[in-house]
Amino acid sequence: MIDNKRGEIYIFLLSVEKAIPTENENSRVIIENLKDSLGHAAPEILDLFWKKIFNHLSTHFNDSLDWHEKICDMYNEAYKTYVEKYKNN
Repeated sequence: MIDNKRGEIYIFLLSVEKAIPTENENSRVIIENLKDSLGHAAPEILDLFWKKIFNHLSTHFNDSLDWHEKICDMYNEAYKTYVEKYKNN
């Protein structure tokens, strides 16, 4: 079990990366950039990092493609779980 916020967000981004078809290199770069930004984010703003992820996903993964919809569902589930786990922190 991952016991830190950064780690949980990183694991989510890895799962998104795996959901992107291999031929979509530009989409992979978007997620790589988010992972890099996450590594440099200050601990006190990690909760706000979800907004950054949301903005990128809603901008770049907004077509009716099955894998776009899957990624949006993944985000919703991961964010809900994160908020529930850390709501008192």
